[in-house]
Amino acid sequence: MTLTEYHSICDHLRRIIRGTEWEGHVFAVGGCCRDEVMGREINDVDLAVDLQDGGVRFARWLDRHGRCASRPVYFERYGTAMLQLRAFRDHEIEIVQTRKGKYTADNAHNPGSIFGTIEDDGLRRDLTVNALFYDITRRALLDPTGRALDDIEARRLQTPMDAALTFFDDPIRILRVIRMAASWGWDIDEPMLQAMREGRSGLADIKVERRRGELEKMLRSADPVRAMRLVRTVGVMQYLLPELELTYKARSRSNTTLWTLALHTLANVRGSDSLSLRLACLLYTLAETPRVAGKTPAEEKPSRNGRTNAIDRALRAAYIAEKMLRRLHAHSHFTREVAFLIRNQACSLRWGDDGRRASDRMLVRLANLCATPRRLEKLLTFLDAINIARFPANAPQRTQIPNVRKRMKALKLL
Repeated sequence: MTLTEYHSICDHLRRIIRGTEWEGHVFAVGGCCRDEVMGREINDVDLAVDLQDGGVRFARWLDRHGRCASRPVYFERYGTAMLQLRAFRDHEIEIVQTRKGKYTADNAHNPGSIFGTIEDDGLRRDLTVNALFYDITRRALLDPTGRALDDIEARRLQTPMDAALTFFDDPIRILRVIRMAASWGWDIDEPMLQAMREGRSGLADIKVERRRGELEKMLRSADPVRAMRLVRTVGVMQYLLPELELTYKARSRSNTTLWTLALHTLANVRGSDSLSLRLACLLYTLAETPRVAGKTPAEEKPSRNGRTNAIDRALRAAYIAEKMLRRLHAHSHFTREVAFLIRNQACSLRWGDDGRRASDRMLVRLANLCATPRRLEKLLTFLDAINIARFPANAPQRTQIPNVRKRMKALKLL
């Protein structure tokens, strides 16, 4: 959403609440306010209403007055509603009442909704930079914590309340902080990191879909490599992709750790926005870790020369990746796409170091296997990233995929 669209929505709301009970009580809040201050594109618009049960009541008022594109969806327990305005059908808006937290050992991960002031609402949010409010009626930006604007200026991630309590309230915030640090290039200071480590066990109680959602956002961020390094630093990999912990110390054939190799591969596809490609880069070495498939190395199927066959490793890694993604409740199509890339990582072995041994027939067969030029390009990008990660700059393997791409373009396969 552009800044112009965001202001158009605010102007529209200002006009329709003028002279009503809602005038002076409706605020844009959170990410949209933060992104405007940071000069970033706005992802979505969230509204807060500082009246008792204001989120649900305001949504019903909008619906009753014909302002909604369709019936709002209500979450009564949380005092929340989701809707699209008739004048802005392409943008979903969440409306909540301003809330305060009331946390106990029994409800810490799901405290429900308790009405509070704007100041209360600001304190219960995950980060100070997400606790900004824009008063739609008065066109005024509010900083109830008194720290948000300074923290944005200083590129600083801080919680409004004590960090331990903030993460105890909702442990998913630990993953959110990692994602924001990677997206914005901001640092996390050591006291915050320590609070994240101390609160990480609470992630076991968070729904797997929420954890997967944050993982996907990390991998889509501007710096997925940094996100993964922070995941390791904080010690939360066990709640996302626990099998990857086995790669931290396991060595690759080039004598680097499998973890380092995977991160180098991931760094090489940073220009691609394909989530399946980025995830495949993280997971493709899994079969090289001992006991990851439930077998000792001696139980692995050897090739004729007495060593594990590269194709066997690729098939096994794809199998492991599928199991991991099913455990995360990933969509079946997405799971198959990741597995396809990992399964076919060994397809270039017969092409020669520089790709010149690849026959036209081999390349046509690969194009047919991929079915679409886009999928073929994704696989070639994956293979190229692996070669760049595994081999030094002057190695002939670095030229393999560029040479094959030229051939495929000449054959009109790309």
